[in-house]
Amino acid sequence: MLSRLIGALVLAVSFSPIARAQWPESMMPETAGSSASQGVYAEDPMFSDALPRDLSGLFGGPSRFWLTGEYLLGFTPSDSLPVLATSAPVGSFGTLGAADTTVLIGGEQKFDSNSGFRFGGGLWLDSCRAYGVEWSFSLLPRQSKSYDFSGANSGVLARPFFDTALAVPNSRLVSSNGGFTGNLAATYDSLYWNLDVGGVVRVLETSEFSLEQTFHARHFSIEDRLRISDRSSSTGGTLFFNGGAVGDPTASVAVSDSFTMLNRWYGGAAGLRINYNPGRFGLSVAVRLGVGASTQNLNIDGLTTLQTASGTTAVAPGLLSASTGSITVKETKLSYAPEVRIRASYQLTSRISATVGYEYLYISDIARLGSNIPTRLNPINAPSSQNYLTTGTKATFGNLSQTDFWLHGLTVGLSLSF
Repeated sequence: MLSRLIGALVLAVSFSPIARAQWPESMMPETAGSSASQGVYAEDPMFSDALPRDLSGLFGGPSRFWLTGEYLLGFTPSDSLPVLATSAPVGSFGTLGAADTTVLIGGEQKFDSNSGFRFGGGLWLDSCRAYGVEWSFSLLPRQSKSYDFSGANSGVLARPFFDTALAVPNSRLVSSNGGFTGNLAATYDSLYWNLDVGGVVRVLETSEFSLEQTFHARHFSIEDRLRISDRSSSTGGTLFFNGGAVGDPTASVAVSDSFTMLNRWYGGAAGLRINYNPGRFGLSVAVRLGVGASTQNLNIDGLTTLQTASGTTAVAPGLLSASTGSITVKETKLSYAPEVRIRASYQLTSRISATVGYEYLYISDIARLGSNIPTRLNPINAPSSQNYLTTGTKATFGNLSQTDFWLHGLTVGLSLSF
């Protein structure tokens, strides 16, 4: 199916000069200065506005510039995090698989919707409006989920992991009644934006219909971040830092991990756009297929910090980051990005139109953060562990786990031409 679509686009591009050469004279675009080129609005006083009419003839002929601004209500797929924090009754350890363990952080991180925007514009390069350039920038702002738990007098608060040395589930106790008191916080957030720059060729035009070919250079950016940290103080238990027991009863040990997954997509897209403009109302349907490189960067970092009355000392890594240490993992995948956009418009004045639309974008081979957070580690690599060894061998990170990304949403906006 994909190969057929690519073939259709190639044929459309190949035969566009022939299609233009065979236009009948009655279907050719209106020439500069022609009153017919202004359509039904030329003599309609309802379409007068504040801008001088001769501005549209700045380069000779009808309007050649356009600007658009739209509100974008977008929906994107959720990410799923591994279990990062648990609670349990006193006497338990909050390990995964135990019947009395309750998950506090983990699972689907879903955002219902996101309010963003899109700005765009373009320019016809000739007075016949047959060749042009256009651009657009879209943004769905950063959305976040925050978690904050305190373990004081509430049983066990823990950060679970799989112990590769013992081959069993294990945990770091942040708080345990009679042993430690502490708190745990985490923030997960996600950001999306894209930029298109390209050309448009009008290959066919009648009084109500036009058919255009589009060619764009495209860039997508999808960023996921997770920050998780805890702090523990002793209430009878023993804290450990950098391979030794902490003797100061007023001391605390904090452990933090940071994970960032950045997907950057670079490629090109070709497509067709059909416009129907019988009068004030208009309809546009655009289909594009993009092919490009999905570059993926996973950054893992962490710190373990000892705070005493005499000062603060920090060493790397944290807890989950102890699996591999502070590293950056990079991969590049071939990726496809088909898209469909539908726009309806209503001409408010000779230069201003109101628009409403729907769009769907799909991107293959994207690496989301949740499925790439390491949860298997040897405790000898964690500075907060009783068995910490500075010479502990770190695990090797494998290939990044891949999934698909999509965005669909509604747009409402205005278009200005001059």
